[in-house]
Amino acid sequence: MKNNWKQKAAVLMLAASLICAGGALPTYAEWEVPEETCTVEYKTQTSGVTVTYDAESDPDYILIDVVIGEDAEGTQVVQLNEAITNCINQYVGSVLPGQYYPFKVTITNLSSHEYAYQKDSFVLSTANAHDYEQTEYLGYDGQLIPKDFVSAISFTPRAIYQGLFGVSGSANVTAAMVFNLYGYLEEAGYTGEDAFTRYVKDNNIDPDVLANTGNNSIRNMTVEALEEQMELHPEMAPYVVYQENGDGTLDVQFKWPEPELGAMSYNVFYQDYWSFAFGEAEWEQLNPNSNTAFTRTRGIGDYMEGTELYDTTDAFFTALTTDTLLNGESTEFVMGMAFDGPGIGNGYMNYEMAFYSAFELEQLDVEESTPPELPSFPERDPEVSEPEESIPEEEISDPDTPLASLPTDETEEASLVDAPEAIEDEDVPQVSAPQTGKAVGGAIGALALAAVAVIGLGKKRRK
Repeated sequence: MKNNWKQKAAVLMLAASLICAGGALPTYAEWEVPEETCTVEYKTQTSGVTVTYDAESDPDYILIDVVIGEDAEGTQVVQLNEAITNCINQYVGSVLPGQYYPFKVTITNLSSHEYAYQKDSFVLSTANAHDYEQTEYLGYDGQLIPKDFVSAISFTPRAIYQGLFGVSGSANVTAAMVFNLYGYLEEAGYTGEDAFTRYVKDNNIDPDVLANTGNNSIRNMTVEALEEQMELHPEMAPYVVYQENGDGTLDVQFKWPEPELGAMSYNVFYQDYWSFAFGEAEWEQLNPNSNTAFTRTRGIGDYMEGTELYDTTDAFFTALTTDTLLNGESTEFVMGMAFDGPGIGNGYMNYEMAFYSAFELEQLDVEESTPPELPSFPERDPEVSEPEESIPEEEISDPDTPLASLPTDETEEASLVDAPEAIEDEDVPQVSAPQTGKAVGGAIGALALAAVAVIGLGKKRRK
């Protein structure tokens, strides 16, 4: 068993989180907004299910209890992301790169119905981007990336701090220089809306380096200086977030200002840096510091439907309820979540992130339907007799006229068609999936510490 996760959580609570603010400003560049292609169906948890968490009773696991209620009927949608997010916010507060958290999930059926995992219902994905202010950058998941889910510009590569800005170190890049980014790019021979992207590519700057290293691009400014720079360089204004300090100054941070660079920071985070594992064997291998070769193959983006990992995980959930869950019965499994140690750098300070994880439990027993009551008719009074009608002689049939013959035994009987079985109504489930590890996940905002990138989980914010 890995080290007690609570010992790590206590360290995380020492850090003070900086939550970036900043107005939603109009985009300066006229980007063509790409069409969203996300196929994830974000379902709401059904009312017949409750999910709770307990981070105090067990020294080795964070406990998550899923209960199918007594009155539950039909398919039940179970969400894990909200319980995990709330637990992290309550007991951890801020997440450091390299941390990983274990969970033990117990599913108990208190209803009178028989339940089992519904095949192909498992989902581990990014959160619904429409719950946030979106950019015009398209992510790997087919969604327009939320503004707060784009990391900060990295000044660490020599080609940027020295080749572009002409200073001896990333810390020497000033806020005024960053605001004038496209002026420096023009001097280097790069113009247009994708000038920075082409500069990065032409200088062979490794995307991993841009995503994970060095300076957090946070600069201290007065309100007057910020207003002045935004007026001088409106092209950078949409990519600025800031936080007020107690002394009246502002901590200003710059996001990647072009679609390809912004999507790069988002894609690598969800595909490599934020990982989940399901099952004891997978959890034991999930280590974001010493076993990144495995852990980065369990990123949220690796669980997309149609992949081999998805099929393996779906089979794992199916096996949990092979014998089905009757009234009073339970099943449990271990899972974990991790945040990459060497990958997540200071560029992710104040970074926000969120995920969605759900699965469905289907009702197997079918209730017998009661046949409808037929309408009753009034009884006839036996004492009342109807008069007999006389038939005129001329209307009596000719005895020579034959009657239609009745069917003989040789006539084939019409075959009966089996009626189709009644289809059960399914509740529409809700929508946000983690790997094995000693950390808990949800919506995250990174901490603004000078040398260490810290990520804090935050609650979902709607537009």
